[in-house]
Amino acid sequence: MNIAYSCDENYVQHTGISIISLLDNNQESAEINIYFIERNVSEKSLELLNRIVASYGRKFFVIPFEKISFRLKTAHVGRHVETIYAKLFFGNIKNLDKIFYLDSDTIVTNSLETLWNTNLDGFYFGCVKTITKDPCEALGISKSEDFFNDGVALVNTAALREDKMEDKFLQYISRFNGNPPFLSEGTINVVCKGKILALNPTYNLSSGFLMFQNEDLRVVACQPLNFYSDEQLESAKTNPIVIHYLAGWFKRPWEKGCSHPMKAHYEKYKAQSPWRDEPYTARRLSLKIKILRIAYHILPVRWVLALQRLISKMV
Repeated sequence: MNIAYSCDENYVQHTGISIISLLDNNQESAEINIYFIERNVSEKSLELLNRIVASYGRKFFVIPFEKISFRLKTAHVGRHVETIYAKLFFGNIKNLDKIFYLDSDTIVTNSLETLWNTNLDGFYFGCVKTITKDPCEALGISKSEDFFNDGVALVNTAALREDKMEDKFLQYISRFNGNPPFLSEGTINVVCKGKILALNPTYNLSSGFLMFQNEDLRVVACQPLNFYSDEQLESAKTNPIVIHYLAGWFKRPWEKGCSHPMKAHYEKYKAQSPWRDEPYTARRLSLKIKILRIAYHILPVRWVLALQRLISKMV
């Protein structure tokens, strides 16, 4: 299996903890190669990550972000760093036909072999549908259509190269003067529309899936018939393979006062890591999220969505 992460120095701790969880739960795999796409990461941190990977008998490859994305020109990435675009350029990693990308804020709890053996013929990416439909209007996508989170993605690098998708990604980004709506996620959803395979939500169980009941998830996702089945959702919630600690409905497990129902998975691997003694950081949930969390427990979900739109206009 070829696994990719990308980040700067600020997320090295979470990347390292995610890598430990992945390697710990995939020890039966014949071969695992970790490709780390880095931007301004210190030599000390790179050596630490290398030691972690080597302790499991696996290979660690470091690729400077600029080496694969030298044609990229961005204008603004908000709270993110440019490495968020790395997955668009995996076709430039030589001798790889497929790679599995993970955001740093993930924990792997079980084997990825079944996912790795997924047939991606005819698709550029395999991703999990998201319930967040706020980006759709800005991207010109109907809210009733599939919209995918790109923080966990199985990538058909051979197809990206063959169809010269890098050129198409760059052309799209250029249309917005280097600041496309919703960055890499928006770019992938628009440019690769119809060529993204919907993965089971067990491979990217993000916070929203845990916040809402199944029927309410379908309402929020604007897909009463075409979203995931109860069986798929319950299986993912009970036995997730990749937990994605997205900011939003819960604090993250490295933050003080985190109420995420699956924070124990992160804490388990943090305790096994070189960052076991790192203190938890402080962050407050926004007033908007606090209001919506309370509203969801006392109002129908459609009313909560209406309240969310109202608050967004006021902010």
